[in-house]
Amino acid sequence: MNESILIADDEEAIRKLLVRYLQNDGYKLFTASNGREAVNIVKNNRVDLAVLDMVMPEIDGVEALKQIKALDSTIEVLMVTGKANVHLLKTVLFEYGAYDYLLKPFDMVELQLTIQRALHLRKLAQKSSYAMEELKNRIAELENDFKEKTFRLRESQIKYKNIVENSTDAIVVIQDGYVKFANRIALELSGYSQEEILTIPFPEMIHPEDRAEAKERYDRRLEDVELSSDNILRVLKKDGTVLWVENQAVRNLWQDQPATLNFMRDLTRRKKNEEAMARSEKLVSLGQLSAGLAHELRNPLAVISSCSQFCLENKELELLVKENFQVILRSSRRASNLISELLAFARPDRLEWREVDLNEVVAKMLRMAELGVNISHMTFLTRFGTGLPQIHGDEDKLGQVILNLLQNAIQACAGKGEIVLETRLSALKNMVEVHIADNGPGIPEDYRPRVFDPFFTTKDGGTGLGLSICHTIVGQHQGSISIECGDKGGTRVSVTLPVNQNSA
Repeated sequence: MNESILIADDEEAIRKLLVRYLQNDGYKLFTASNGREAVNIVKNNRVDLAVLDMVMPEIDGVEALKQIKALDSTIEVLMVTGKANVHLLKTVLFEYGAYDYLLKPFDMVELQLTIQRALHLRKLAQKSSYAMEELKNRIAELENDFKEKTFRLRESQIKYKNIVENSTDAIVVIQDGYVKFANRIALELSGYSQEEILTIPFPEMIHPEDRAEAKERYDRRLEDVELSSDNILRVLKKDGTVLWVENQAVRNLWQDQPATLNFMRDLTRRKKNEEAMARSEKLVSLGQLSAGLAHELRNPLAVISSCSQFCLENKELELLVKENFQVILRSSRRASNLISELLAFARPDRLEWREVDLNEVVAKMLRMAELGVNISHMTFLTRFGTGLPQIHGDEDKLGQVILNLLQNAIQACAGKGEIVLETRLSALKNMVEVHIADNGPGIPEDYRPRVFDPFFTTKDGGTGLGLSICHTIVGQHQGSISIECGDKGGTRVSVTLPVNQNSA
C-alpha cells in the first residue's frame, strides 16, 4: 500500500510545488489550505505523514499537530516555518511529538530525504510497537506462576527469536554483571560482535558517571534490588563514543538463574537536538551581549587610538613616552580587532549567494596562508576531488572559514610540519567535503567538546571566536563542521556542505 502524505499550507503556490515534486514518488497526496481542513482529512482518511505549515488560518500548525496526534499518535508530522523561533520549535518537537521541522525556503532534496526518513521511522515504530507489546504481554502472563513461566518461556524461544532479532530497540539480557544475550540492534549500536560483548563486564560499558547508579541494578542480588522501569543511561560504544539510551529493565530468568531483561532505545539523536537547541539559545544571548559591549567600547577605543597617534606625531616627546604611546596604540588596535570579531559573531553579515567552486576557494586560501609561513619548514599536500560539483554559497565567507582553519593548523604545527588538504564528493552524493589535517600535537580530550564555544581558546592572545564564527558560517550554508584527533596527535577538521542541485 502506498504511503499517504497530507500537505497543509495556506499558500497555494507552495502546495502545488510540493504536490508536483512528490507525486512522481508514488505517494497518495492530500492537500489542505488551513489547519481545520488538515484535521478533517486525518479524521476521514489514512494518513502516514502530515506536512504542516506553522502559520495557517482557522487553526494554526501547532494546534493542528496536537489534534492530529490526539487522533493517531503514530502519524509522523513534519513542521514547516518561515521563522526560526527556537523556543517554539523546541516545544513543538519534544512536547507535541513532531518528527522534525524545516525552515522556508527549504531545499527540495532535503525535504524529500526528511519525508523518506519519517515514513521509514513510522514503519519501524509500528513494527517495534507490535514487538514490544507482544513481549510485554508475554512476560505479564508468565509472572503469575514461576514454574509455568520458566516452562512456557523455553517453549516460546524459537517463536519469539525472530521478533527479538528484528526489533528496532536493543534487547539485552544481563546476569552477574555480564551480557548474556544481545540482539542484532544492540550489537549494531554498541559496535561489538556477539563474541566480544559476552566477555566485557557490563559496568565497564556504562559511562563512569552513571556506573554507581547502574551497578545496583545489575549485581548478583537481583531479588533485593528495586528495578526502575525507566532509566536514562550513557553507554560507551566500542570506539569510545557515548550512546544515550532509555532503558526499561524487568526481572527475568536466564538459564534458570535471576537476570534482567533490558529494552534499550537509542536517544542519542534526541540528546544532540536538545544540546543544539540549548547551544543556539546560549549563542543568541551571548550575541546580544557581545553586540552591546562592542557598541559601547568602539567609541572610547577610537578616541584612545586617535589621541595616541596624535601624540606620536609630536617629535619632542621623550623616547620612553613614545614607546608607551606605541604600546597604547597597539593595544587599542588589538582591542578594535576584537570588537570587529565580536560584531561578526553577534551580527553575521548577509550572505552573497552564488555558485562556488570549492576547489578554487581552497586553492586561493592556501596561497594566502603560505604567505605567512616559512615554506621550507612547512609541507602542504593537496588532494582535490576531480569533477567536484559546485555549491551554492558566499565565496568570501567560505574562504574566511578555510583560511581560519588553515591558520589554526599552521599554528598547531608551530610553523613546522605537514598539512593535508582534501576535497571530495560525500558518499551521500549531495554533499561535498573539505578536510584539513595537521600532524601537530592534537587537542586534549577535555577541550574537544568546547572548541566551538565562543571565547574558548588555548592560544596566548587568542580571542576564542574564530572557530565559533566558522561554525556559524557553515551553519548558514546548511552544512556541518567537526573535529577529530588521533590517539598519537594530529587534528583533522571536516567541513561538509550541500551541493548546488542545479550543477549536480
